[in-house]
Amino acid sequence: MSSPVLGPDTWNWKKNIWSPPLLPKLKFFLWKVALNALPTGDNLQKRGLFINTNCARCGGTESIYHILVHCTFAKEVWEVGPWLHQLNPLHFVNFKELLQASHTWVNLPPYGISGNFLPWLCWTLWTSRNQLLFENRTCTPQDVVTKPLFCVESGRMHRLQRDQLHIRTAHLSNHRRRFLNSHRTQTLRRGS
Repeated sequence: MSSPVLGPDTWNWKKNIWSPPLLPKLKFFLWKVALNALPTGDNLQKRGLFINTNCARCGGTESIYHILVHCTFAKEVWEVGPWLHQLNPLHFVNFKELLQASHTWVNLPPYGISGNFLPWLCWTLWTSRNQLLFENRTCTPQDVVTKPLFCVESGRMHRLQRDQLHIRTAHLSNHRRRFLNSHRTQTLRRGS
């Protein structure tokens, strides 16, 4: 499952982050993760802004990859993820490798997720960490997996509603066009 470390020439930002059908907030989040630009304990300490670099859940050094993969809580989340085959993110050296590999992972059929689930899972791991730090709210690994399933489903429902509205609008536009054309024709006939 592991691949060689990706160099700057082999990483395709467009394919891995900007082109997939994801919400803009997820694309922006993935971009920041890939650049190691999220405000984690180790990143804040490097900037001289934060003294405690320990993970609030397990006490390990808090880095982006720790929050998403190495933390004991993240490992529990990965164990209950909705993939057809059990995945071990520890096989990957960094987030870019993990994200690139995730495009080929197969989700379990009952969940009805056709796209890549990893961005949603990482987003929920990150937001659950923030809720723990800033609101003292805890959640279970099952909560972290269930919330993105709901988000994916509600996003799909939103797209269906939007598409239905677009179809209805196009249908109404055709009726309106026919009405205006017939009205114009009648007006021209009366005028001649």
